[in-house]
Amino acid sequence: MNLKDVDQNKNVMRFYGVTKEPSKKYYSMVFQQQCYGENLKDYLENKNNIEKMDWTLKIKIAADISNGLVEYIHKANIVHRVLCPKYILDHDGTFVIIGFNQSVSLDHLSELDDLKEISDPGDNIYVDPMYYIELYESAWSNDPKKRPSIEEIARSLGDIDINHLYQDSDYIPNVYLKRNNAPSKKEACLFINKGLYEETPYLFLTQNETFVGRTESNHIIIKDQELGKQHAKIKSFQGKVEIFDLGSKSGIYVNDKKLEFRASQTLEKDDLIKLGRAVFQYLPAGKYENRMDKLLPVYNTDYLRKSLENEFENARENKQSLSFLFFDVDKFGEINKQHSHESGVHILKELSELIKNEHIGPKDIFARYGGDEFTILLNNTTDAKSASEIAEKI
Repeated sequence: MNLKDVDQNKNVMRFYGVTKEPSKKYYSMVFQQQCYGENLKDYLENKNNIEKMDWTLKIKIAADISNGLVEYIHKANIVHRVLCPKYILDHDGTFVIIGFNQSVSLDHLSELDDLKEISDPGDNIYVDPMYYIELYESAWSNDPKKRPSIEEIARSLGDIDINHLYQDSDYIPNVYLKRNNAPSKKEACLFINKGLYEETPYLFLTQNETFVGRTESNHIIIKDQELGKQHAKIKSFQGKVEIFDLGSKSGIYVNDKKLEFRASQTLEKDDLIKLGRAVFQYLPAGKYENRMDKLLPVYNTDYLRKSLENEFENARENKQSLSFLFFDVDKFGEINKQHSHESGVHILKELSELIKNEHIGPKDIFARYGGDEFTILLNNTTDAKSASEIAEKI
């Protein structure tokens, strides 16, 4: 008889070892005696459980099951011949795989109906999060070779960020650079026009090919479920920079025009690129300029003056409207005196983010004019009435 050590796993019924009674001629496996709770089949038929089941709980159930399968059963080369919801228990909030003591022959296969509760999405799969849709479609691909392994499914479940499953229409995604060579300000870059960032709004394109998408495998990550796992590719070659659609469902927009499926487009200076809810402005090599305020996520005064001069000239030549808003923060000096300068800066940052995310369009210039003074140069399609309404909302 061959024996080996077996590690324990919180998502599998606890195994203690193998024993043999002197009066018997067979061996017995010793399992945890008290593994109690509602099995998954009954759990999913309980209306009280269904009412409280959000995507956080759904992902937890799936992750618990896959963890037991991948990290324990598969690694230990154990054959579980009756895997079905009746042998998965809700044990104190943790889902545990049981049923190893069932007398089933090795050639027995689980029935598809036995797995229905954990494999059938019902009729509403395409209103579920993009994360789940992609995983489900790949797992049930008509081509078996394209189906992910149980290890890949477990990794996909681990990649899901619960905080980004469902997003409102005004959601502003986090944008950041995962991998990058030492950036040079002489290289082409993307300026984050709309999106949350931590250190700098400039993403320098130091790679020959820069991949953009939702998951951590990309160079530029945008936490937005409207995006595909790998949504776009930006290719730099001999001074020419192109953006490629990688078969994304939500597409890529350059200056409000959608690229055709799997098409590409050469980028020009100041092109506005919309990927999901994020917007970027393209700056060619050598065109980088520090246009941001030192403390706040808004433009600085120098960039405002250049933009105002250019937009005024364009508006006069084309006989278009030009709207310019100016405002300050009342009694801001008292905040600095009563609390601290750092508190004042924090308030200005929060105010800037609020206005920028809710009232500023991709072509508007929101800038700091002084300590607590701000300006907004609205794009030339905004008439006086619309400008007045924006001012009243702010």
